[in-house]
Amino acid sequence: MGVGPVPSLPAGPGPGGEAVLPAPGLHPGLDPGSAPGLTLQLAGVPQLRQGPQALGTGTRKALALVVMAVLEPGLRRGRAADLLWPEADPTDARRNLRRDLFRLRQAGLALRDEAGGCLHVDGVALAWPRPAPLLPRWLDGLDDVAGPEFAHWVSAARDALQRRWLAQLLEAARALEHQGDTAAALQAWQALLADGVAGPGCAEAQAAVQRLGGGTLLLPYAAPDAPAPPEPAAPHGAAHAAHAAHAGPYTGPHASPVPLPFLGRETELAAVRAHLAQGRVVLVDGSPGIGKSRLASEALAPRGATLVVRCRPEDSAAPYASALRGLQAAREAAPQAVVPAWARRELGLLVPEWRGRNAPPGPELPEPPLLRRAYRAALQACTSGNFDGLLIDDWQWADDASRELWEWAEAPAAARLPCVIVHRSGELPPAALQRRRRWVDEGLAATVTLRPMDEAQALALLEALAPRLSPGGGPALAAIVARCAGNPLFMIETLRHGAPGQGARPDPADEDPDTTRLPPSVRDILLARARALGPVVRRVLEAASLAGEGLSARLLATALGLDELAVAQALEHAAAAELLLADARGRHRYAHDLYAQAVAESLSPVRRAALHGQLAQALAPLGEEPSRVAWHLAQAGHPAEAAAWQLRAAQVALARGAWPAALAAGQAVLQASTEAAERVQARLLMAQASRRQVDPVAAEAHLDAAWPDAVRAGPALVAELSLARAELHMATSRAPLALEALAALETDPALNEAQQRQLLQLRATALGYLGRHQEALPQLQRLLQQLPPSALAEQLQVTHALARNAYWAGQLDDSRRHVEAALALARRIDDEVSMARCLHRLGALDRERGEVARADEHLREAAELARRAGHIEVLRSALSTRATIYLDTLRLAEAEALISEGEQAAPFWETPDLEDVFDERRFRLHYLRGDVAGARLIAERSLARHGGGSLHSHLGALLQATRLALATGDLPRARQLTDEALGLHAAAGADSLGGRELEALAVELLQAEGQAAQACAAAEAWLAASGARRVEEHARLLAAAAQAALDLQAPAQAAAWLTQARALPVVALEIEAVLLQARLRLAAGHPAQAEPLSAVLAQAEPLSAVLAQARAWLARRELPVLEAARLRQVLQGLGQPA
Repeated sequence: MGVGPVPSLPAGPGPGGEAVLPAPGLHPGLDPGSAPGLTLQLAGVPQLRQGPQALGTGTRKALALVVMAVLEPGLRRGRAADLLWPEADPTDARRNLRRDLFRLRQAGLALRDEAGGCLHVDGVALAWPRPAPLLPRWLDGLDDVAGPEFAHWVSAARDALQRRWLAQLLEAARALEHQGDTAAALQAWQALLADGVAGPGCAEAQAAVQRLGGGTLLLPYAAPDAPAPPEPAAPHGAAHAAHAAHAGPYTGPHASPVPLPFLGRETELAAVRAHLAQGRVVLVDGSPGIGKSRLASEALAPRGATLVVRCRPEDSAAPYASALRGLQAAREAAPQAVVPAWARRELGLLVPEWRGRNAPPGPELPEPPLLRRAYRAALQACTSGNFDGLLIDDWQWADDASRELWEWAEAPAAARLPCVIVHRSGELPPAALQRRRRWVDEGLAATVTLRPMDEAQALALLEALAPRLSPGGGPALAAIVARCAGNPLFMIETLRHGAPGQGARPDPADEDPDTTRLPPSVRDILLARARALGPVVRRVLEAASLAGEGLSARLLATALGLDELAVAQALEHAAAAELLLADARGRHRYAHDLYAQAVAESLSPVRRAALHGQLAQALAPLGEEPSRVAWHLAQAGHPAEAAAWQLRAAQVALARGAWPAALAAGQAVLQASTEAAERVQARLLMAQASRRQVDPVAAEAHLDAAWPDAVRAGPALVAELSLARAELHMATSRAPLALEALAALETDPALNEAQQRQLLQLRATALGYLGRHQEALPQLQRLLQQLPPSALAEQLQVTHALARNAYWAGQLDDSRRHVEAALALARRIDDEVSMARCLHRLGALDRERGEVARADEHLREAAELARRAGHIEVLRSALSTRATIYLDTLRLAEAEALISEGEQAAPFWETPDLEDVFDERRFRLHYLRGDVAGARLIAERSLARHGGGSLHSHLGALLQATRLALATGDLPRARQLTDEALGLHAAAGADSLGGRELEALAVELLQAEGQAAQACAAAEAWLAASGARRVEEHARLLAAAAQAALDLQAPAQAAAWLTQARALPVVALEIEAVLLQARLRLAAGHPAQAEPLSAVLAQAEPLSAVLAQARAWLARRELPVLEAARLRQVLQGLGQPA
């Protein structure tokens, strides 16, 4: 790879303290001495910057393309496509390349095409790092962007960058000394002696420091017999630069680990790749150290970049820890990925930055199916174009909640990444074993089990490794094979250490029989390696063995009482010794969990407990998972302190919807704590978790078991327990029992202010559930008065409830007043979701008044706000109400488009009630088009789905089905449904607006059944009742009452009712047809009637005028089919052409 000559080090640093140098492909027209507009940082994670501003490249492959084009001037397009998209069809690879080149040019990068399909980058300078104690991590994070060939390119580029950087530092130091600037030269030579540069073994630098009077620097962590790093050749001038550019790889104490060959697993590798090609998830099983993770990596490598999700032992107690770690890695790799708004909202409690601007988090996560869909959507958005495979490592340690999110049975094959799951089946919990078996039985997954290598495979591997790991000669390879029983990790460690390994294998009884542990001989080797690194490194490794993964220098420094820089250097040193691995963010983990186990087992019980205690103290203020702190405290022998953290862990698990984890944490509190208050709180949390698991019996048992502790703890907790019981009654559709419990609790003097407010909230909810909205309103008013002035979010929530209950109580003016108050509160706290909800309610109220234009304006604004805030529920509500306006005016195509948009806004329904709303719109669409079969299907589906649900859902389904039965003349069915609805409403003691609609529909049914007198009496009672009336049921009732009056030969009464109907605001077109039928019948009255029309009407409608209106109505382009047919029948009965 040609990287060009190394330019001289300029005097000025770059934006981040780096030295800015022109790139090899810099356009000749740019002055090399001036600071270019764009710089490319290559140390650490590569970044393209313009001054202090980082420029996004869109995807990691686009970033890799920039790096290639800068470091390899004249890069051919075909070579770039082959390296970055090795598995793609050549045509697809070239298309991908063109897309990324276009995006980069749009971002401001000057990419030129030259003859032969070569790429050149203009105006980009390289930002070289200043010398530091640690080796630069060149091109960090680019290894897994594409396939093995690109990884080789990255490895070669790193070597070249290290040589170029070292060469320019040497040349600059010589030049300073040659110019006579002794102070600057001494500083430059001393910088070269740092571990992260040439190292203390650089003879030229040591001699220069002594020559200039700077003393001698010693290698801080080298063992007495450690070889010094090779000294770079030191010719001067251009010859030196050319020599350094082609020197061998740097192998100082912090050099990158040497990649080991992959041998002896060809059969298993072929099996894994074959299963992946068939679209199956591959479950790789085997004992520790057998090579599972390496096999998975090799199998996925040809596909391109692999997203690696590493599960940790401590994950089992932290809900969603494993799954969120994977999502976080994907997000970091694709910061510009656009995650669907609905998925961000549903995951907001787990990913706080996705909650939305000023939107308070919900009390708990959505239902599990919805949460799984949201997680898959987010992961797919972040991995698309960035990762080509998924590796889940150590699945046996994943928490149950994460395994639920990784449920492949629900994920379409086309929407999931090729996936390999590495695990130890012997350590899987029963639920995970069942899931594994089900996947295999259903053909979703295939298993590949790794066995120990046979003698030939093991010898071949050792022969390939020996020159790299034991170059000076070492143990007999056959003896290593015999001693390590074909386990690759054990063989590698034995060979690396150069253990004697002579003689036959000892008796198996002398070895540790536990296959999850290292044999004593290999364990001793690892401990010797750790001890050889010095006391500071050993102390850090001991703490790290207990701390888990994602180790930070700050955490370990706090726990150990050491300087953070010293701990950082110790971590780097252990990483150079290949005991630890570091990620792109500088966090470390053990290279293998067995290494951590070996170090941890070497600690005495006293030291282990003390370290756990120190780690707990260090973790507590860092906002770590409470379960992690609790575990360390329990291991330290502090059960009382651990119980308090387990209680927090139960609260976190409950908020995340991880019911089993909440139950387990609560049980841990009960086992560890003797404090009555803690035990009651644990029982309350366990009851909530059981309730959410739809196990009300267990929930009630937990509440019963909490009584003795609550009595010991005091009256406040007794009151809290009583409120929890009332809440359980509500959750199990026992609202009357909840009201009884709350009534008994109301006079309890032990209730504090917060509990009194909770009581009012629960009572209002129970009353609303029963449809007793008039009774709920005073409870909410009291609650609003008791809230402190600063509790704006709580005030907003209660005001929403007031508006909703006032609406269903028929108090539409009061409902509007509450909505306007809620809107003012929402604007005050800048809550876009609540603003959208209020605007939707205003639009619905405007429609009730017949103010269609104003309603549409409010609803459009609500939909736009909901889209911006990512709130699907409010968006759908606004769309459904707008669809109703279009259905009213027979704009059926536009209504259907809005209905479809709402249905497709997300692959789920937030609540059953919202699904009912869209079913009602679909029902009406079918009804207006005359599609009786389609309308009946939706009506029956709604009845079956929500027959036992809330009052409003059940009533809505019954009203819908009754309306269809009436329209099709099925009067027995209509009577059955109406009686069921009336009984349901009466039994609940309800006073809702839905009840008024039901009573109006009953008038229509009585008239259709020929019970005209009863219909007229019911209509008079309905009209005489106080309260608001919806326009549409008011108009329908007046039409039915007029028809009944005509049946009784009472045209005066019919005319009076029809006059009232004509005074109503704009009504829907199908209701216009119903009114026209009654008006035609009245206007066509003849002398045989008991009362001549002219004697009872001062302003009688001429038949000709009504006929003209009827014909004009029928002349419309779109008509409600069933109503149009009935109107034509009326006209034909009058002998009039239709």
